[in-house]
Amino acid sequence: MEIIAPSVPRIVRLVAAVVALAAPLGCAMPDQLAQSAPGTYLELDSSPAASTIHFPRGIYVLEKSDAAGFYYRAPQSVIKHSFAGPQPYDGGIFVTRRQPARLRGYIIWAAGLTKIGDLTRQPHVFRD
Repeated sequence: MEIIAPSVPRIVRLVAAVVALAAPLGCAMPDQLAQSAPGTYLELDSSPAASTIHFPRGIYVLEKSDAAGFYYRAPQSVIKHSFAGPQPYDGGIFVTRRQPARLRGYIIWAAGLTKIGDLTRQPHVFRD
């Protein structure tokens, strides 16, 4: 008796191999991302602004990370000033992995997270 297996295209085998190899790595990624952060806390000594969006002075806490960088949550709402008055938003400071000295603000809009401004020159300190 001869067993004949159907031919599996090469691309399907390649994709299956990549998925199989990446699965164990995916479990370890969040721990690795948090361990490589410049600090657990980021302290801003001033209250910087990017356009009409103002970031509060104080201690920002590392909230999450991804392949691009680290997200430090603001100690209170980020405020957008407009003719309608001040509008509070969730947000904080983003620190890129490639250039940890570079700071950018971020806010949560209706469509999701948006990075805004260059806050690199603001006096700040990373702490654990």
